[in-house]
Amino acid sequence: MASQRSAPSFPTDRHMSFSVDGVPQRAGAEWYRGEHCNYNPLRDNLATVQMIADNVLEGWLPPEPLIGPETRITAFGSCFARHIYEWLNAREFKVLNADTASSAHIVTMGEGMVNTFSLLEQVRWALEGEHYEGQFWHGPGTTTFEDSEEARRDTEKILRQTDVFIITLGLSEIWYDKLTGGVFWRGVPARLFDPDRHAFRVASFAENKQNIRALHDLLLKHRPDAKIIFTVSPIPLVATFRPVSCITANSASKALLRGAVDEVYREVSGQGAMFYWPSYELIQDVFVYPWLDDRRHPRKPVLNFIMTLFERWWCQGRGAELPLAESFALAMLASGGLQGRIGKRLNRLIEAHDRNQLAALLAEVDETTDTPLTIACAQEVLEEWDRAAQAAAEPT
Repeated sequence: MASQRSAPSFPTDRHMSFSVDGVPQRAGAEWYRGEHCNYNPLRDNLATVQMIADNVLEGWLPPEPLIGPETRITAFGSCFARHIYEWLNAREFKVLNADTASSAHIVTMGEGMVNTFSLLEQVRWALEGEHYEGQFWHGPGTTTFEDSEEARRDTEKILRQTDVFIITLGLSEIWYDKLTGGVFWRGVPARLFDPDRHAFRVASFAENKQNIRALHDLLLKHRPDAKIIFTVSPIPLVATFRPVSCITANSASKALLRGAVDEVYREVSGQGAMFYWPSYELIQDVFVYPWLDDRRHPRKPVLNFIMTLFERWWCQGRGAELPLAESFALAMLASGGLQGRIGKRLNRLIEAHDRNQLAALLAEVDETTDTPLTIACAQEVLEEWDRAAQAAAEPT
């Protein structure tokens, strides 16, 4: 799956020239670059699904899909977890915490455990019966989630049946109790705030790493054959409680989580149970402007592509493959990544599934307005349609 790289040439100006996926690049020739040297992609290196696989997903994909029709999945963590389990549930995979009849908090609030402390605490509570002094479990509208035995047993049942855990890490900013050290799921309800007890801080790299490693170890202790897929939520902070801008605080918050999960992965990946899905990097680095006007929530076509891509590599057994190139093109269109004459007409042609018109459009490329990225993306859609038509015409 690695990118197609040409052999470098070494001109006299001490720079080497090479190409990645046919896109010319240059780099300094003075440095030894080791066994694994993956260059940061240029914009035109992110024009097709295959290029995304080569330049973003490389090194992070499982040797074979982990999820089939009978695989029992639990997805929880930050609000991005909701997109994951709703997609998989709609595609009729077995998502255990999509059962709304359950009183388990990872069902009723599975997208609201936004920090690593709350994730680890919930699993310890469910699997090892640990109880915590104080009220720290609050959801939307400051609703309190109780430490009830019924909810604990329901949570334990789900966790003990799970084959694949998908855990979304949200943020590093936490509110906590100075007396007990207890950490709130989200923030402190205004009606409960006590300045003598409650305070804000940023969880450190070491704390996040320790929590992620403990979560990994605890789940495997009770489910030794399970697989765990970690991902960092691409959805930024709605606000920071630090005396700095929210944009810079969000960058630090995500970096702490991404660095911590990466270091745990490097420690335990040889065991074959832990995986990482780069949803954060896909949204941050592939698309021009993937957000709605609130600059927090990704546009629907972008989310659809992220989950179509996930299903392509991680899942199997749910009928024909989803149209991945088409999904990518729609996401690129929604995020402002495709331009020119082709970019203006591609959305309509995809909606109409007009193969002939798309082929005619690509046969008359206007190189003054149709960018190489736009052309490559549209060409991949046409090739995908042709493969599907050919497969449909073959005798069964």
